Formats: sequence, structure tokens, C-alpha cells
Amino acid sequence: MDTGTIVGEQETIDITPTWAAIMPVLIDILASKTSSQQAKDEVAEEIMCLARNVDRIVKEKKGE
Repeated sequence: MDTGTIVGEQETIDITPTWAAIMPVLIDILASKTSSQQAKDEVAEEIMCLARNVDRIVKEKKGE
């Protein structure tokens, strides 16, 4: 290793999908007859998490 080389900070790239991008997949899982109940339950929990977060943001905005 070259001892004269300085290693800088690593760049982080956020690849988290948007809710608008992932929603069609979640809807397909819920609508599919072949999706497991576990998959449907996980999708439902994610949608509820989204709803709680939106409610929190709306409440915070009203408080401004």
C-alpha cells in the first residue's frame, strides 16, 4: 500500500425507493391470490406506517 495515499470519506448513495415508486408493487402483493398471508400482513404494516408518518407530518404542519 502506498503510505502517501490519503483515503477520504466514502460517498453514500441513497437508493431508497419513493412511496410512489413502490406502491404498485405493494398493491400487486395485496391483490395477488398467490401472495402469502405473511407478505400481505407486511405490506399492510408498511402502509399503516406510511399513514402514521403522514398524519404526524400533517399535525406538525398545522402546528406551525
